[in-house]
Amino acid sequence: MMKKEDWYFHFTTDNGHDVVWAWGREVSHKIYYTTWRPKAENIEIITKGISHEDQQEIREAIIRDLKPELDHHIKKRVRR
Repeated sequence: MMKKEDWYFHFTTDNGHDVVWAWGREVSHKIYYTTWRPKAENIEIITKGISHEDQQEIREAIIRDLKPELDHHIKKRVRR
């Protein structure tokens, strides 16, 4: 059985800080849907001590970083 920590991801910010994040609990089942498009608010920041404003910027940066790969997989699923 997988542990909760097995679903944690790491992201390095522009200023070199390592941030641990996961998909939010409310969307964890949706990650397998072919039509799901993740949004910044679907990301849960695990790392403590980050201000709310910084968390939002980090979420948006993660989505920007994932966008090319997500778009590729969405196009691939649509073609099937």
